[in-house]
Amino acid sequence: MVSIKSSTNNFYITDYDLLETIGDGTFAKVKVGRNKKDGKLYAIKIMKKQQIIKLKQVDHIHNEISILSKISFPFVTKMLGFNQDSKYIYLGLEFVSGGEFFAYLRRRGNLILSESMYIFI
Repeated sequence: MVSIKSSTNNFYITDYDLLETIGDGTFAKVKVGRNKKDGKLYAIKIMKKQQIIKLKQVDHIHNEISILSKISFPFVTKMLGFNQDSKYIYLGLEFVSGGEFFAYLRRRGNLILSESMYIFI
């Protein structure tokens, strides 16, 4: 069974109204969540423990949570916290409108920039 130490910053899925799905994968779904207290929108990643185990992704999920809890960088989505129940792991993430980066890469094929696109400071 997947067991991850619960978040210390009091992230609870019950504090959010789940709205539309904005991403869907093999063992996770990302929904927009509206915080019931402040009305702000967040991305809520909902991962199925059974699928994580079946696909042998336990270490990857531990690493994802560990890295997101420690990193603070303008181009990386901030994690608000995480929690779990018997079936799911929930990650609360900053909501960034504009689509999924992986889908953009799949369409584009690469991130090679022309010299004219570089910004020099």
